[in-house]
Amino acid sequence: MVYYQLSLYVYSIGSEYIVNPMGFSECSLADEQHEGQLFYRRIFKNPLTFTNNGDWGYFKDAYDAGNYCDKFDLIIEKRCADTEAWVIDWYGSFSLMNGKFDFDRCTYTVTPTVTDKYTCILNNWEKKINILSIGINKTPIVCNAMSNLEFQFKYNWQTEIALLQKMTIFRAQNLTCVDDTPPIYAREAVLLTRGITPAGTGWEQWNENDISISSYGANQTFHLLTPNDSQIKWVRVWTYGFSAPSTEDILRVNLGGYHPILQDILDSCTYGTSASDYERIASIPIYPDGSSPNTIYEFYKLKTMPITDITDETFNYLALPLTNIITGVLNNSCTQTAYTLSSDFLTAVTNPVTGIASKTNNLYIIQKSDAKRPYASNPATKGEITFKELMDSLYNIFQLKWDIDGNNLIIKHESEISNTSGLNLSNYPTASHKLGVDFDPDKIYSSEQWAFMEANGSDFIGLPIEYSNGCIMNTKVKDYNVSLITTDLAYIQTGGDNVSDEGFALLAANGSNTVIIETGSISNESQINGHLSIANLHYNYWRHNRILITGTMNGNSETFITAQKIKKFNEVSIILPCGTDWDPEDLITTELGNGRVESAELELNTNVLTLNLLL
Repeated sequence: MVYYQLSLYVYSIGSEYIVNPMGFSECSLADEQHEGQLFYRRIFKNPLTFTNNGDWGYFKDAYDAGNYCDKFDLIIEKRCADTEAWVIDWYGSFSLMNGKFDFDRCTYTVTPTVTDKYTCILNNWEKKINILSIGINKTPIVCNAMSNLEFQFKYNWQTEIALLQKMTIFRAQNLTCVDDTPPIYAREAVLLTRGITPAGTGWEQWNENDISISSYGANQTFHLLTPNDSQIKWVRVWTYGFSAPSTEDILRVNLGGYHPILQDILDSCTYGTSASDYERIASIPIYPDGSSPNTIYEFYKLKTMPITDITDETFNYLALPLTNIITGVLNNSCTQTAYTLSSDFLTAVTNPVTGIASKTNNLYIIQKSDAKRPYASNPATKGEITFKELMDSLYNIFQLKWDIDGNNLIIKHESEISNTSGLNLSNYPTASHKLGVDFDPDKIYSSEQWAFMEANGSDFIGLPIEYSNGCIMNTKVKDYNVSLITTDLAYIQTGGDNVSDEGFALLAANGSNTVIIETGSISNESQINGHLSIANLHYNYWRHNRILITGTMNGNSETFITAQKIKKFNEVSIILPCGTDWDPEDLITTELGNGRVESAELELNTNVLTLNLLL
């Protein structure tokens, strides 16, 4: 025999009150997995109706006093014999605003919500936390720029030339080498009568057999200016070292947009000192008489730097350890408990998934503007993220799930989920069951695809995981979007305005705090931070729990390590003896194999447990 009673505790009054709602004996508690995480929550399934048996007056008095927001703690207590003490079996709460008053029938109806170890976290997990202001110490992280990393200097030349033609300011990035050669310069030419020299400095007489002018020259000629026998063509390089022509002030070179990462690399090079390093982008002739020009300006930019001109250079980041961010965000969201992190995946020397030396035990996060400009004099002071966003990101990147055990935040990979054996259905009387299975088509997708906040390299863009056997009867796509994080560090460095200042960069470092360089699973080329490319994440951490056991990953046929349970065991109801403890996270033994609990519901008056299992 199972005995239950309800007791109500009112914080504002500080007293306990035993209640007897109508139909309580027919209520049930349901175990539901929370958004696919490791844990289940026990939910009160039925509304409670308090009637005119004393309970109504209690809540009516609270209503008349205006205590609409006072918290009522509802406690379900249980015992298995008259001689036993009552023990708490379930704990929940509500306020008057959560229910409904019927003044004609003198009833108050409400469905209480569970109060458990997850309540504080889930009530606050969408609270924005500024990770740059919660006292986490930054760690210096070294990044090596590889010799095979292409730096693309990106300019919208069509727009800039249009600006030139409108006689406006020409804008350029100041990417220079140690000799201060500007990346963009103008060359000026003028035709003057023999015997007359141009005003200003830097002029040279043009030699038609000499295809370059000074050390800044380029292999172009001023094709629109051809001197006659009485003229001499004078040329000079017009850089920021020269003043604009006083009579034709058509342009000023504005050397703004200093980029410290590229500057650091270029500071040790000699690129840009040779004429062949430049290419012409515009010519603007000046026609004083409307027929032919006597002055012309040519504009040049540095060509894309050849790969051979970049050696292994280093630059430094100041980054926040991911493990400290996780606990910092959690403890600043839910302040009632000081949580500590427990995660072999994020801390152990040997990765529990790959079984080899871990590349996920030294992960760091940088606010993205600091990743773009690590030497800026005014680093970012605001970088906000919620605990929910952080946990969702970790799942979509690594397939990590979380749970709470006391004051420990448990974070595990999908493959680490418990395989502990729980209830064996053959040991309990069956209330109702027909042996059999059906399938869950909602769990079948033709492909799964991933996307970071930004990505450019093929390994970081990645390819979808695709399925094409006879089980696929649709074209549904399951998306895993990491909307706040970028891992393509090379693109962050070189993408300019295509990479937002918002969000974060996630880095994987080795034991010496140097960003890991790893061969991309798609490109087969070394990639900075390549371990966190989608291609490499797929191979290392997403071959578990796939939709089907075979498919295509990174463009290749793949037999995965494990597949999801898609067979639905026919609903079964068993009668549990009073006092039986069971954990919905454990495997349930059935006649057809071990199943995981999709949902479970316990009737309070009969102790009948109804299970929906996936095999």
